[in-house]
Formats: sequence, C-alpha cells, structure tokens
Amino acid sequence: MIQWQHLFAVSILNRGREYYRKNKVRSLIRDGETFYATVEGSEEYEVEIRLEGSHVAEMHCSCPYAEDGSNCKHMAAALYEIAARETPDLLNKTKTDPVKTPGPVRLYPFSGDSAGEGEYRYYDPARFTRNLIIYADVYEKAQRILETGCIDSIELFDTYSDDPDSNGKLAVARGALDRSGALIAEVAFSRDRVRRLRCPVYRCRGYFRSYYDRDNMEICEHCLALMIRAAEELRGMRGWDATDRQARQMIDGFWTRYRDSALSADDGEETGRSGLTVRLEPRLEDTGDALELGFRIGTDDKLYVLRDPEELVEAVRDGREFSAGSRLKLHFAVDRFGERDRGYYDLIRQAVLEKQAHDPGIGRSGKLQGIRLYGALLDGFYELALDSSLSFKSTDGEKGILQVRAEPPKIRLELNCDETDDGRFHGMILHGELPRLLDGVHARYCLMSGVLSRVEPGRLRVLEPLLSDGARTDLNMHIGRNVLSDFYYHVLPALSESVDIDEPDREKVLPYLPPEQLRWLEQDLAAARFPSVLFSHQRLCAGHASIRNADQLRAVLKAAPKGVVMAMNGHEHIDSAEQVDGTWFVNVNSMSNYWLGKAFTCMERYTREIDEKYPNIRYVAPYSEAVYAIVTLDEHGASITGSKGQIVGITPEEQGVYERGTSFARLTPGSITGATRDRYLPFPK
Repeated sequence: MIQWQHLFAVSILNRGREYYRKNKVRSLIRDGETFYATVEGSEEYEVEIRLEGSHVAEMHCSCPYAEDGSNCKHMAAALYEIAARETPDLLNKTKTDPVKTPGPVRLYPFSGDSAGEGEYRYYDPARFTRNLIIYADVYEKAQRILETGCIDSIELFDTYSDDPDSNGKLAVARGALDRSGALIAEVAFSRDRVRRLRCPVYRCRGYFRSYYDRDNMEICEHCLALMIRAAEELRGMRGWDATDRQARQMIDGFWTRYRDSALSADDGEETGRSGLTVRLEPRLEDTGDALELGFRIGTDDKLYVLRDPEELVEAVRDGREFSAGSRLKLHFAVDRFGERDRGYYDLIRQAVLEKQAHDPGIGRSGKLQGIRLYGALLDGFYELALDSSLSFKSTDGEKGILQVRAEPPKIRLELNCDETDDGRFHGMILHGELPRLLDGVHARYCLMSGVLSRVEPGRLRVLEPLLSDGARTDLNMHIGRNVLSDFYYHVLPALSESVDIDEPDREKVLPYLPPEQLRWLEQDLAAARFPSVLFSHQRLCAGHASIRNADQLRAVLKAAPKGVVMAMNGHEHIDSAEQVDGTWFVNVNSMSNYWLGKAFTCMERYTREIDEKYPNIRYVAPYSEAVYAIVTLDEHGASITGSKGQIVGITPEEQGVYERGTSFARLTPGSITGATRDRYLPFPK
C-alpha cells in the first residue's frame, strides 16, 4: 500500500479526497513508476507523480499553489485515484458514485506525413514524432491556435549537435504564439525523435520547462501547433541531409585546400604570387525582432558595403575576380582574408548555404541581404566578435558602437511602493530597463546598454521569468500585496544575485509573514485539539506596526477548527487590547522605553555622563521600572497581571508628542505609559 497521506495538511487532504469522490481526476496514465494525471479544478491541471516502492519520491502540479513546491489538493486527488486502482476497495466507493469518464483519446496525426516514393526527407515527421503523446482534445486546441494565424511564419533551421544519440544533427523550430511576438514556443528534434519542448504560456504544463529527450513525451497544444506548422515547412525542404559537423569540416578542409587558395593558411612556402589582405568589417542593426549582420569589405586602405554575399561566396569558391567597390577589384586566386576576417567569411558562407538549403530552387533571384543572427549563426558570430567593438544601429535608427563582451552589463531596477493619494498601500512596482534575450543553439545572449554578452545558465534560470515578455525591455511590473511575501522571501533573493535592485521603500514592506510560516500555521492550527493562543514580536492584527499581510493571516485564524482566542505581541511598546472576530489582540508594553525619534531629543532626563555613555537614550521616553506582565490562562479567559512604573523626566504630553506625532505614528493621548494594566479577557463560549 502506498504511504502518502502524511505529505499533506489535513485541509488539503480533505479537499483532495472530495475532488476524487467527485470524479475530478479526468485521466490517469502510468509509465513505469511514474503517473500522469489530469485533474479538473478552476481549470484543468497536470499532475506528475513518481513512486519508489510504496513511497512517493516526487510530485509536480501545474496549479499556482504548487509553483513553490507545496503539495496541493490536485496531487492528493491523483494519489487517491492511484491508491484506489492499486487497492480497489480502499475508499469503499458506493454503487451510487458516478462512473468515471473514459480516458482521453490518443492520436497519431503525423503518421501519414511520411516522404513519398522517390522523395528524400532527412527530418520525417512520421518518424521523429513517435515519442510524443498527442491527445485528441490537445490536437483540437492546436488547430484552433493555428486558425488564429499567430503562427503563420516560423523560424526553422538545422544545426549540429554533440549528442551522439541525435546522429550529430538537430532541427529547431520557433514560432510566436501572439501577434506581438512576445510568446515564443520552441521544439527541437533529431531525425528519430523529438528532443526538446518549450512553451512560454503561463500555467500551461510546459511553461518555462524544457522536456529533454524522453519516451512518451506529452505535448501541449501550443508546442503541437508549432510542430504542425514545422511539419508543413519540412514538406518543401530538400536541402537537409545527414552531413554532420565532422563530415562538413572534412569536406570544407579539402575544399579549402584544393579549391580555395585564398583561404589557405600560409605554411611558410613561397607561392610566387603577391596578393592583398582582404578585410571584412561587421556591422549590426537591431531590427526589433532580431539582430541583422552586414559587412563592409575591402583592404586596410578602403572598405565598401558588401551588397551581395552570395556573389562573394561564388567568387571565393571559383578563385575569380570580385568587385568590392567602384575602385577596388579583388581576385581570390591571389588575395586572401586576414585571420578574423576568414572567420567572418565562414559565417557568410554558412548563411548562404542555409538560405539555399531552405529553398534550393531560388537560385540567385532572391538575393541574400543582411544575415539574421540566431541559432548557430549567433553562436559563431559571438565567438568571432568577442572583445571587439562594432558599428551598431538601434531600432530607432540611432547609430553607435556595440561592444561584444563576456561579462554582461549589470541590470539595475528600482522597487517602489504602489500607493494611492489616500495612502492606501496596494503593493510594489518593480521597474527599470531589461536586456533583450537572443537565442543561439548552445547558449542564450542578452543585448543591453550597447553590450552583447552571453548569459550563463545559472543567471538565465533566474532572469528568464523576468524576461518572459518577449521584446519588451521597459519593465513596469506591479506586485500586489497578496503575493508580496512570496516575492520578498523567494523571488527577490534570487533576483538580487543577478540584478542590482534599489529599494528606497524597503522599510515599508519588510513586515510580511513568509508563505512557509502561513502554511505551517494553517497546518498546526488544523491539528490543534484545543483553542490556540499565539505569541509574536510584531502585531498580527491589521493596524499601525502590524504585519502587512495581516488580512491573509486573519483568514487563517478564522479557519482554525478550534479557534484562536488570543494573540499577544510586543514591538509597538504600548499597552492595549482589542477583540476582532473572537480573537483578543494584546499589545504588551516594552520593558524599558518608548522610541520617540530625533525630533523629540531630550537631554534633561539624566546626567551628562549617562547621556554620553548611552547616546540613544535622548531619543526615547524611558521607564522608571522594568515593565512586565504575568498571563494566566484557563478555559474561560486570560488574566493579565501588570506592573507599574512611570516616564522618567519630561512627559510625552509636555513634549507635544500626541499633537505632533512621531515620524512613524500618530498616537492616542495617554498611550505612552511606563506600565502594563491588569486585564481580564473573556474567551468566546
């Protein structure tokens, strides 16, 4: 029997059981020791559970509650279903329980998309999609996505792979799922199987996850729509084949040696021919959706705009003359490229070959202009241009210099309070400039502040959710008060490792209970056998100096099965008690003083020696005696026995504290006192 109930809070377990009894588990598929379930909630959520013997080893759910690793009711419902199948009479379901809906229908939409007789296709959808699980409802959703026209055009390219299981080749398809081009889905496949799926849609099962090379890979509707479009594109492609990187390098090496004397390295032997050193100067333009690479070509004396890269490749290949400009003729029988220039030429040649592979019948009629830098081309360009400065044209047409560096520029953001004119606090606003993310094959790159740099994998994992809004670089993110604890305790520490964040309003938002403490308290109160009393440093009820998510805490207290009869705190250095929703919230006074601040500096309470030895004592209203309280609890109420003292020297009334208010609070007259009062607080019956 599977041991799992102890993994859930009682309230979560009960909700999961209710979901199970109401047949909310719509499908359950087993793959070895791993179960995949679809559970219906406010929407359909995907649950994945891996067992090790009779124990649960790992659980995931696509619902928001489980995003930070919490165990949710959908997981519990799926485990009830798994347990029922393993032990059918475990839950004693009655005969009146409704019959579960049948499992989803699996489709094989690409099975008939194989190459015809006499037709060669290296990437054959009928073959490489066989490791996908495609359900009928997902296929219908994918078709509806395609009908919107959002994936009319895609980027589809093949590249080399170092993974021996991929036969050295990999094809990548990318497409925008929205009109703005902000949501980019990606699929990657070898000739035998789909290797990677990546979906950018929030709450989708593939959101910001990459599934790598596994059998029975379930695909979402967004990636499936892209796959359908890629299959259509592949039908018209004839230029791709099994040539891997090693074979291409060998062929290029022999081609270079025997047919391209212009690119041959000088082996020290006299050729008997004099020639020019050909220079290639790269120029970059940001078109908004990609970086476009162009060149100027010539010698150290004069450079001209390279207007026809394909003509250059043909001239080099044939060892013939090439017109660089009106006054410069290059002849590649004798002229040769410089060291870095040779690398740039290889990049041009790769772009030309890719263009011809995409549409081999186009010939010279569709002239290649700028080279769009993505995939392997971007990887190669970055390695060549590293530590150099290039001519650059931004999206607004402004010309400048782009530096290609290993170290990315520091991202600087500011975090401010979101407050209305009436002083109501709504949360925080995170704003500033973000980099653009550009995709290579082996790395991702960021473009920001005139710098192109590579993003390290660790930093990328932190930044990727922040940079999910496509091409937008102006961040203005509103973080509501209900999620501030998650943001401050989980997101902000991770962001701060890679981003400089200025927090001018930090003191206003620090008092938030983290989500782990709220969940712990909910579970602890649910298990309590008697009414509870809470003790904390900071005030738990809404008001001055309370925790900022007191409304969330109140909901937890109200839901406690046995109730919370009293919550005692310090922090405010006042003596008070109020009852809210059946709970007494009690402020216990400080033992020694009330902080007034520098506006109420007083040097008249003690001697000069004491003021100099304890410099902060001039900013407080000190008590003459150590103040404390003794609390006695029984089933009927709480008896508080206080202690009495007084303010030393000048009183707060005489200082005008109540009229003027301190820098952090306006106080009720008489609330600053060097004592705690005797009270009896009756508990609700």
